[in-house]
Amino acid sequence: MTTPPTVRAAHARLAAVRRWRPGDAEGRAAARRDLAVARAATLTAEATALLTGALR
Repeated sequence: MTTPPTVRAAHARLAAVRRWRPGDAEGRAAARRDLAVARAATLTAEATALLTGALR
């Protein structure tokens, strides 16, 4: 299993794809998926930290 990208890195990749490859719909879709995965991973980590702290 690979490590999901950080939100900042995913935003940067999406911006780069938009800027340098405007006709690359497949690249944009992949960059958007990376951004969604990064956001979900961040939210999951925050929720886990909150629940773990609440259970102690």
